[in-house]
Amino acid sequence: MVRVTRPHSSTHGAVVCMISRSTAFFILKLLVSASILAFLFSVIDVRVLYSHISDVSIFVFIAASLLYIVATLIATLRWNVLLRSDGIRIPLQRLFAYSLSFNFYAVALPGGKIGAEAIRIYEAISDNPGISREAIIVPTLVDRVATVFSSLVVAIIFFIVFPGVAVQFPWWIPYVGIGSIAIVIAMVVLPFERLFGIDKRVGVPMLQSVTPALTAFRKKSGTLVVTVALSLIMNGAIAFAMYLFAVSLGISVTYMLMFALFSVGMVSTFIPISLAGIGVREGVVAYLLSIMAATSLEVGASVTFLALAASFSGVVAGALVEFRRHFLIKRNP
Repeated sequence: MVRVTRPHSSTHGAVVCMISRSTAFFILKLLVSASILAFLFSVIDVRVLYSHISDVSIFVFIAASLLYIVATLIATLRWNVLLRSDGIRIPLQRLFAYSLSFNFYAVALPGGKIGAEAIRIYEAISDNPGISREAIIVPTLVDRVATVFSSLVVAIIFFIVFPGVAVQFPWWIPYVGIGSIAIVIAMVVLPFERLFGIDKRVGVPMLQSVTPALTAFRKKSGTLVVTVALSLIMNGAIAFAMYLFAVSLGISVTYMLMFALFSVGMVSTFIPISLAGIGVREGVVAYLLSIMAATSLEVGASVTFLALAASFSGVVAGALVEFRRHFLIKRNP
């Protein structure tokens, strides 16, 4: 008689539960994005939208797509500054490849940007012996915080300068924005993990080893300023891509206004309720652009959908990087 050994039921159940939960979140985010896009299409004339999109030159679209790649390069430089300030030296071309992969996995994975960030850290560790997970996680965390902070600041300034636009949103949104900025600043300035005893209560060795690194980063004010500046430049590159589309469609809008609208759109995606922010960002920016530029919602939506299509240049590039990594390099060492 042959005895079949089965995996431990509790372990097997935990794995199945984890996979099911990730899949459920992915499906939920996909449904949210699809619902928002469906609503947006229901309130605009699709034929007019298609006509506006067709008016944009292919050369403008290519230029905008390249600007998204440039933005990824700037984000890579920002990450490199943080890593080097912590004594971690990885060739820039590798970091750029990890960042492109992040673009791909942020859309392809059920975990979205969180899952993509985990893969970016894993690839950096596996490709560069001697670099620990604890050493790289803090610079990467600060990298994400800088992205959030830069967009929040610009968005708050926009609503202060244009209070008439702010009143068209729920009353609590400005307070959430200001509160978020205060929390981010507090996280940078105050040793929250020690104040609340998180590193001791949790009892996780990795968190205990990360705490000194966080403390060290708080003393690097120059590095933090450069990081935020690079975040603004990165957002500026993407905003310029959207500005090119707006100008091509004859919209009377300044570059700085487009920069502000893009930042507001980014802030709207920080709560991960949709797939990579798709749908939420397009709806918010299209609505605000139609108000600020006194144009139709179809024209505003044209800019956002063109920008969404151009942003997939980074996703496709990331997919090619991962294809090379898993199918070409692995088979031909």
